[in-house]
Amino acid sequence: MNSTFVIQRFIPEKDEAPHFERYELDLWDEATILDGLSAIKDQQDDSLAYRRACRHAICGSCSMVVNGYTKLVCKTPIAAELRRGRSEIRITPMRSMRVIKDLVVDMAPFWQHFRDVEPWLQPDPAKVPPANKEYRVTPDQLAPSRKDLNCILCAVCFSDCGVVEVDSHFAGPPALAKAHRFVTDPRDARRRERLQKLVDLGLWDCAHAYNCMECPKHVDPAHAIADLRRLSIEEGITDNIGAKHSQQFTKSVGRGGRLDETRLVMELTGITNVTGQIRNAPQGLRMLLKGKLPLPMHQKVDNPKEVRRLYDAVATKDEQ
Repeated sequence: MNSTFVIQRFIPEKDEAPHFERYELDLWDEATILDGLSAIKDQQDDSLAYRRACRHAICGSCSMVVNGYTKLVCKTPIAAELRRGRSEIRITPMRSMRVIKDLVVDMAPFWQHFRDVEPWLQPDPAKVPPANKEYRVTPDQLAPSRKDLNCILCAVCFSDCGVVEVDSHFAGPPALAKAHRFVTDPRDARRRERLQKLVDLGLWDCAHAYNCMECPKHVDPAHAIADLRRLSIEEGITDNIGAKHSQQFTKSVGRGGRLDETRLVMELTGITNVTGQIRNAPQGLRMLLKGKLPLPMHQKVDNPKEVRRLYDAVATKDEQ
């Protein structure tokens, strides 16, 4: 199988900026992209730098951007990329992290966010069993965090997250998924404190691009983030713009069957908050001039009873 690899190269000792180099390969049909990189390093250019370890999608070392999407290259067949209509395999380092050399990045920001969420169990000392006794939990009790346990810290979702790319304060999908694992553990005694800290670390900043859904281990960080938001509201942590937006959004749909954007903004600011409303006026004017300001009067919902039935059903489920 013939293929062309186009790899971003950067050797700090001699390069002022990254550049691309092409490599022609002829490998067996089942070869992975990691096999291709190894062939290049062994047979064509031993200066090529990249990370690898287990070669079985367990260690998470070989994450890099392939044709625009971050992947574990040890489990990505070259043939699969070519079948997607690609004429070449274009490989660049992971995003949002400083390039050290070629495809190797400095993962310090990733690990700092990971440490920020305190990813270890913090039980109530009074409930910890005595020495030589197990602290038992049932499979059902760990069910909410089952997917979180599969995370191998490969940083694929961290690299593909658009919010991480523009906001270094945002904890990122992997850290939040790992935090969800401990927030939902019945043995942990710091649920509220953890959730408050996660709000401070950007829990409500997720923009719902869902790039993190392409997880090589099917962890589903987007679901973990949504559940953390729900739990934070249940814990009464609502003095933040994210929780207020969620609650006002729900009220708007419950009141009229659809979202009233104009009233939503006013209620978020505070109907009686004259100063805040005046502060929002310039942005509203710009939206109006661009044709993006929604009309205050919406078209009526075609079947309001059905909307009400669905709304009440979801509300009842949440209460239960």
